[in-house]
Amino acid sequence: DKLMYYSTEKPILTAFKPSNHIFITYYFKPGVKEKKKQFFGPLVRENFIKSRTSDSGYHLVYFPELELKKMLPVLKKFKNEKFIVYGTNKKKTEGNLEFAENSNEQFYYDFANCSSVFSHGGISLTSEAIMLKKPIYTFSSKEFYERYFNGSILGKLGFGNIEETPTY
Repeated sequence: DKLMYYSTEKPILTAFKPSNHIFITYYFKPGVKEKKKQFFGPLVRENFIKSRTSDSGYHLVYFPELELKKMLPVLKKFKNEKFIVYGTNKKKTEGNLEFAENSNEQFYYDFANCSSVFSHGGISLTSEAIMLKKPIYTFSSKEFYERYFNGSILGKLGFGNIEETPTY
């Protein structure tokens, strides 16, 4: 993980060194004591703050279409589980997979009422899942250091699980 950090994230952070002040959103406030860095909780969309949640027995899946290709064969093996899939913008059903068109209102509803969330580990979606108390499965390669790191932290904090390659 250190090698990945120094080859990906560190150069990006170094690029901001000349900045007078840096605002960083994250799940928790680390013990960093630098005047120019200010950490604060994640940004969460207002719709999620106002959401009433329930567990309707399905799982929300949110991945870009390219990553879905690796995930869908694994999800199909869970024959007794229902998955609502976002990322293709095509409305159709394939066995236990229900593909949803992009709709903010429907997405908020599906998210608030799912049993768990499957995602690539982006900070926004995972923060909203934590706020709604939804367990999170993250599938992300170490090549996407931020996403992989987020998933690792979520696992250590007890909010979910991460894998580099999705498995049954």
